[in-house]
Amino acid sequence: QTEIDSLDRKAKEIQVKIGGFEQRIREIQRMRQGIAAIQEEIADMAEDAADYDALKLSFSQDGIPHQIIRTILPKLSNTANNILGQMTGGQLGVDFVTEKILKSNSKEVVTLDIFIEEYGKSSLPYLSKSGGEKVKSSLSVILALAEIKATTAGVQFGMLFIDEPPFLDADGIQAYCDALETIQNGMGILKSWQLPMIRL
Repeated sequence: QTEIDSLDRKAKEIQVKIGGFEQRIREIQRMRQGIAAIQEEIADMAEDAADYDALKLSFSQDGIPHQIIRTILPKLSNTANNILGQMTGGQLGVDFVTEKILKSNSKEVVTLDIFIEEYGKSSLPYLSKSGGEKVKSSLSVILALAEIKATTAGVQFGMLFIDEPPFLDADGIQAYCDALETIQNGMGILKSWQLPMIRL
């Protein structure tokens, strides 16, 4: 009987161990299922990451926006220079540069630099020019973009509101108004400096 009781105790101990092992097996199975689910998520995330990398490349400086800019630049340059020539009597022009060579390592990089050409002088960067020259050049580019956008969309602007440009004298403002009239084509233009003074 003593031997039987001893064997019964050992059997119960073994049964308890078996129960513990079975519980651990179930936990391992759940962990394996969790690992499988995580691996599926990792695979999905890897696909998303690949898509985002493709989008990142597409919308980088070498991607779609740059190609759009390079495509529109010739027309933008011609239109802007026509307007700027009207404003300055043919004395100024703008030039867009989309690539340049770095002096540090002679590597070509994508850029968008604007140069102002003055008749009889060498081209200089936009930021190095005087206030009036920068204003006239900027206005010519803005008006050219507006004209190109309207033409591309197949619409005609009904009204354009213009604030008084800074750094322009009376002759410069008149030339600016003349330039507006060259692209007016039936569009109404309201200039703030021609409005009557309103007292509140």
